[in-house]
Amino acid sequence: VFREEASHRISQLIKLGFLPQNAEVLASLFSRPFEGDVEIFPASSLADCLRLLTNPDAKSVAHCAKLGAKRTWPKINPIRLLCCIERTLEQCTRTAKKSLIEEDPNHLAFYTEELSPEVLGTL
Repeated sequence: VFREEASHRISQLIKLGFLPQNAEVLASLFSRPFEGDVEIFPASSLADCLRLLTNPDAKSVAHCAKLGAKRTWPKINPIRLLCCIERTLEQCTRTAKKSLIEEDPNHLAFYTEELSPEVLGTL
């Protein structure tokens, strides 16, 4: 929802003349798909955006680190789950490729670069 809203607002600001036409790049940044990635956005205010234009002091760095930690920790378990699923799918893919190669050694030419030396050593 955030991506769509941000893209829409940027497009409106361009049409109204508050942003230059080349700011369309910003809108496309928000509208492109992010598949498989975990996105963690800080809860920021207008004051935080204005601070981007200044050199940070130790207090603001600590503040940003605290905000980042508050937004990140709730995402740790979903990230672990996604990584576990990804590793399982990779293992299943390797097993399937190994089975194909064992059935017909001609398949080896297709998968040599993708399979680890350990797996190739077992063939």
